[in-house]
Amino acid sequence: MKKFFKSKNIIPWITTTLILSAILMAIAGFTSSSEFQNAGQRINTNGDDFAPSITADGSIIIFNSKALEERSHNIFISRKIKGSWSDPVPIPEICSLSNDETPFISHDGKILLFASERPGGFSPPATADNIKRITFDIYISYFDGVQWSAPILLPGDVNTSMNERAPSLSPDGKFLFFTRWPYKNLSKSKIYMAELTNGKYENIRELPSSINSGSYEIGFYPSYKEKNKYYFASKREGGYGGWDIYSVLFDGKNFSAVKNAGPSINTVFDEVFFAESQFDAVLSSNRVGGYGGYDLYLKTDSKIDYSPQKISPKNEDNPEKWEPLKETDKSSSDLKKEFLEKKSYISPTIYFDFGSYKIKPDYIPELYKLVEFLRAHPDKWIVIKGFADPPGTKRTNKRLSYKRAQAVKDYLVEMGIDCSRISITAEGEKPIKAKRLKNKKDPMARRVNIIIKSR
Repeated sequence: MKKFFKSKNIIPWITTTLILSAILMAIAGFTSSSEFQNAGQRINTNGDDFAPSITADGSIIIFNSKALEERSHNIFISRKIKGSWSDPVPIPEICSLSNDETPFISHDGKILLFASERPGGFSPPATADNIKRITFDIYISYFDGVQWSAPILLPGDVNTSMNERAPSLSPDGKFLFFTRWPYKNLSKSKIYMAELTNGKYENIRELPSSINSGSYEIGFYPSYKEKNKYYFASKREGGYGGWDIYSVLFDGKNFSAVKNAGPSINTVFDEVFFAESQFDAVLSSNRVGGYGGYDLYLKTDSKIDYSPQKISPKNEDNPEKWEPLKETDKSSSDLKKEFLEKKSYISPTIYFDFGSYKIKPDYIPELYKLVEFLRAHPDKWIVIKGFADPPGTKRTNKRLSYKRAQAVKDYLVEMGIDCSRISITAEGEKPIKAKRLKNKKDPMARRVNIIIKSR
């Protein structure tokens, strides 16, 4: 035996043993949570799909997503329709060019909290050598039954120059929970709570050390299935892998002992966010078998679409040569006249290259005429509708049509038009021609329509 341990055989033996052990642990960890199914390519991308939140009745799931080819995280929403989850779409009133992440939707679907690094927050000043430092702040938006309100910084004392992320509310709305950590120092993350007082969240305090163990704690989401139960993630010792999901009871005054959620949820990989409705549950995990980095997994009786994902058209060349329809040049006075003659007016269409959301220089003069009109008529507002042609998945085309509408909105805002006067929608793939083959390219469908309306 001594001779064996002194020989070179020990190295391959240990290596083989470790590999086999890791494989067995991974298989055991993965199959132990087989109650959860990957949400499929209708929901998940080749990047990160993360931080899901669900309403109490399980009718709405909201999460942040960033495909590999995209620059920033956006917030997406999916609704359960006749037992199936719809294609997730970005929320135009919420999304920005900055990273918008860790959204939380209230039990009734009327309040949305999220973290963002968009300008206007409490990021710390630049360093001595002028390096810009950006942190996340918490924003809030309200749903009026038709659309979400423009997000504002959460009232109260929650936001600071540190990172405030992963916000959530108790089912009765009395308590706000969030995670805070210093700039670029996630290892010092802690979960905090605040109380709603006169419309503001104040009396901020750390959760007890049984929860904040100093092991990368993050998130604190209520269960709508079991009263007073909450879930959070931690990398503390004794778990199944990296981040595990833990549960705790909170009755409004006291916290119970912390429990690991067990192998029905946790694996040897990372499970970071877990949300539970009265009927369904959803989590984000980087376990094996996914489509990207972190995927969403569902424990549900609802139907999941596993249709294969098509290649995104984003970087393909466009072999077709075409010229957009020429629109009649209209001055601001012409626009005003047409507007008075109609309740709404569809301005000249803005066309885009294949897979692109960059505005062509040829359309800038037309957009500037629109800017002049809006400046002269502050009582008017516009709806920007983005479209795409059939190639690619419905999800990809929804995203692309959203980005086209957002690009036009960004230009108008840069020219001084208040964003509250601009609403955008992502229409996805809607070809101009009614009869055409599926997935056939349609240059005229790569467009944005701008509708001017009166308040």
